Amino acid sequence: MIFKDKLASLCHDQWAGWIVSLLGKSTHNNDGTITVPKDVIDKWRKQMQTPYDLLSKAEKNLDLTEADKFLKLFLANQPKKNEPDPRVKTVINNWIEYCQNIKGFKPEVSWGIEGAIVKKRLGRFTPEQLSDLFDYYLNSEDCKRMGCSLKIALGNYILNKWMINNNPE
Repeated sequence: MIFKDKLASLCHDQWAGWIVSLLGKSTHNNDGTITVPKDVIDKWRKQMQTPYDLLSKAEKNLDLTEADKFLKLFLANQPKKNEPDPRVKTVINNWIEYCQNIKGFKPEVSWGIEGAIVKKRLGRFTPEQLSDLFDYYLNSEDCKRMGCSLKIALGNYILNKWMINNNPE
């Protein structure tokens, strides 16, 4: 599951928890409607109009518990300090494989410089999208003109042309 799906799943779980709470505090009428007690509505109105820093300690703790779920998800999806992002290696290896398959040679790669560029691009694009970009670039006239370089393939000029032609987002 990609990170955005994990985040959406967490949002859905929070929404579902809210609905369980709402239904649990409500009276279920014979006609299928529900009635939320006035004291519950009054409490929720007061809470929604109160800035976080003015909430009671108990109310803050409930919000902090929910915030912890997001933090846990974000931290679980970040590379550890001094631990490289494994996707960078995957993307660079894909570049090498594409060059071998499309152009018939194994390219030289500067893992430090080009690895930093790949890491930056992974902030916006998936490894699969970058592979699509590689296919686009290596089969383009630009590649014939500018050469088979990962740095060039991930540069703004090629990236923007690819986005215009392929609308990846």
